[in-house]
Amino acid sequence: MNTLHEAAEPITSPLKAIRANCVECMGGQRSLVRDCDLRGCPLWPYRMGKNPFITKRNLTAKDRSEIGERLRRGRERA
Repeated sequence: MNTLHEAAEPITSPLKAIRANCVECMGGQRSLVRDCDLRGCPLWPYRMGKNPFITKRNLTAKDRSEIGERLRRGRERA
């Protein structure tokens, strides 16, 4: 079993670090992380490697075009 410090892959994001910590906490058993019932743990909402507080935005074509235009203007200023 690898610990966080001996991880085979470098940990590249905070969410991946949290996921690795949760796997280690569960004795290296990835399948047990989903069933974790330690809801008092501050990492519990993030245990699956996703931020549950971010929702997917449903953009209309008009929204996408406005965002694209703002990006173009921002790049021109840089």
